[in-house]
Amino acid sequence: SNRNLTVNVSDAAQGYVKVNTIDVLPATPGVPANPYPWTGIYFQGVPVTVVAKPNRGYKFQHWKDGATILTTDTTLTLASLTADRTLLAVFVVDSAFNSKPPAYNLVLCDYRFQSWDAAAPAGTYPPNMQFVSMNQDDPGLTAVPADTVKGAYNYSSRTRINGLGSNGIAFINTGNDNTNPGYVPSRLGGALLALRTLGLNQAFVQWTGGTVTPNSRQYRIRLRYRIGDTGPFQDLTDGGGNPVEYVRNTTAGHSQTFGPVALPAALLNQPYVQLLWQYYYTGIGTSGSRDQLRIDDIVVSRDKCESVASGSWQVKTTWSCGRVPSVCDDVVIKNGHVITIANAEARNLQLEANAQLNYSGAGTLVLKGP
Repeated sequence: SNRNLTVNVSDAAQGYVKVNTIDVLPATPGVPANPYPWTGIYFQGVPVTVVAKPNRGYKFQHWKDGATILTTDTTLTLASLTADRTLLAVFVVDSAFNSKPPAYNLVLCDYRFQSWDAAAPAGTYPPNMQFVSMNQDDPGLTAVPADTVKGAYNYSSRTRINGLGSNGIAFINTGNDNTNPGYVPSRLGGALLALRTLGLNQAFVQWTGGTVTPNSRQYRIRLRYRIGDTGPFQDLTDGGGNPVEYVRNTTAGHSQTFGPVALPAALLNQPYVQLLWQYYYTGIGTSGSRDQLRIDDIVVSRDKCESVASGSWQVKTTWSCGRVPSVCDDVVIKNGHVITIANAEARNLQLEANAQLNYSGAGTLVLKGP
């Protein structure tokens, strides 16, 4: 007789299941767009093999049948289906996962990019960043990173990235095939930053975009993101649902600061995420030079630490951020809360109405600002 085998996953973003030769994925012919739970009909007495396949950044933990853990092996063979079965593949975050560029651990402190020297060695990058070339000429928003930039930062013509010191970096594409070493002509695509957000409830990004030289072929810089190091990038949007992007200006030297903009919840508590400041062609202007645009003053910050109840400064559960505040944190003592403190540091401190700090003995609080 026939039996039903149902397979499910703890989180479809973290992995999938292969049943015999069938990858239970939306891309597999005959598999629905939202495949889980997925059910197949099998003959009793015929073995069925299921394999758990974690996505990059995750790992397989175990197979479950109801409340029973069956095995921690990714492969499970059912010798004979004597009854209908329902199996769950449980995936978890692989906290050890990393890639290129290596991720900055945002739980430690804010990430800051504030300058880049024109004399920086060819093929080097700011910490936790890479500069990328795309897979098409005059890349639009459908283009994807194809390679890293390996050139110097002091060229004055052709496709290049220029180090602007305290003004950050500037991008410009040109159509000259006799390009600078380490660059692909007309395929420059932007700056990529990798972050580790494990343990964070909130995070924010702010940055400055600017026009170095306006030209007839119009470019913009749009901030985009993805989880992990593969797959398409999505637009980061502001509170109104609009893409966060710098629109070139007709005035050389124009600049605009964006944010802080909250990172989407999907990017939080992840071992590896990427932000891409994508320098892209709008399609406006079909001849002449391209806009030279810049980015600068990137700050990716953590959530504030606000007191959730009276208690000790040194206890994590006193704070909304789930950590003991450090010199990297803006601290808010909420209305009516009394916080006991020995020795501590913070970036800034705000006391709401009737909030108090009680010092133990000769305790001190050092504020490092701004």
